[in-house]
Amino acid sequence: MQPNTNRITELTWKYLKGDLTEVEQLELDAWLADPYNKRRFEERIKAENMLEGMTLLTAATEEVERVGVDGNKSWVDFDRNKLSISSAPERRGEGRRTRWTRMVVVAAAACALLAVAGGTFWKLKQERELPRTTIARSRQTLGPGRNKATLILADHKEVSLDDARQGEIARQGNTEIAKTDSALLTYRTRSLNHNHNHDVAFNTVVTPRGGQYKLQLADGTTVFLNAESSLRFPVAFEGKERRVILEGEGYFEVAKDASRPFVVELKSGREITVLGTRFDVRAYVDEPVESATLLEGSVRVASGERSAVLAVNDRVALQPDGSLLVTKDDWADASIAWTRGLFRFRNASLGEVMRQIARWYDVDVEFGGAVPDVPITASISRNTSAWDVLDALKEIAGLHYTIEGRKVIVLH
Repeated sequence: MQPNTNRITELTWKYLKGDLTEVEQLELDAWLADPYNKRRFEERIKAENMLEGMTLLTAATEEVERVGVDGNKSWVDFDRNKLSISSAPERRGEGRRTRWTRMVVVAAAACALLAVAGGTFWKLKQERELPRTTIARSRQTLGPGRNKATLILADHKEVSLDDARQGEIARQGNTEIAKTDSALLTYRTRSLNHNHNHDVAFNTVVTPRGGQYKLQLADGTTVFLNAESSLRFPVAFEGKERRVILEGEGYFEVAKDASRPFVVELKSGREITVLGTRFDVRAYVDEPVESATLLEGSVRVASGERSAVLAVNDRVALQPDGSLLVTKDDWADASIAWTRGLFRFRNASLGEVMRQIARWYDVDVEFGGAVPDVPITASISRNTSAWDVLDALKEIAGLHYTIEGRKVIVLH
């Protein structure tokens, strides 16, 4: 069960009251776009009428009130007219199954109400669309990022990929470079000599703040670049290895080639070596550590003379002193949630969360005082405006903020 159940419950209540904004509807749709969530949703929409749904919800909330409060603060603060999420961390002694069961009950009730009442309140939603649209337009200046990037060719010529038409963009040697859709750049090589020793042409794809892009390299490897990232790579892979240089964040689905390992070199000089696998690498200059999370296959991470081999669901943090800290990540799939249009955090610091928001929405973040030590666990759509993400964090973590132009000021 994902920890954002209470946020979905809140969206359900707003929907039932006709108060769901357009961006909140997108947030709910994004949650349902996940096949796992959709399957759970479909399993829980069997209530026959509103009365049954209300009965179930009442029973669920009474159970939360009965067992959801510890000696300090409730993990759910319940009010008949409002649901909010506590930022209090989980108690070490409390059984996970008990919490999971309570959250399942609440989610089941909310989904039942959504299914039964959806048709009833759709008309009401349409009737209130005009004022909500007016409000939404006033916030469009902080809209989400989109597919945009710049391609830098070997001769240093720059091509804006978001402005370029679909089709062939350039040819370099035996390689054709083409934009095959609005978010994909592909490299296709007609012939290749792995042992050829002539100078190889290199290209670079750069995504700005508020941008992301996907590319398919000449060997068939697919790379997703997150905001404010760059990848330097040869237009065709020749020799005994396939080497690229990453700055920022990238998700790699590496084409298998047992004879030529795929090497991701970071700006710090550290390397990740694979044969064929799926993994995410985060190496932003403003992050405390570089990290990599393995989703499939195996990789070797090297930092100077130190190295570690990762197994599936391992995460390695490359410390500033050169050491490698490997941990098992039960939420490994969350590392690539951004490729599916989601922010997904688990006990993330507020600083980490705000850095991701800054890159995706192209805003500057300033803390009005010390950074609050609040662990954040949430799943939020990246397709909404910055205002709505910050409003969600306000409910989830008690965040207080103001916005001045493109600057977000987080208040202590």
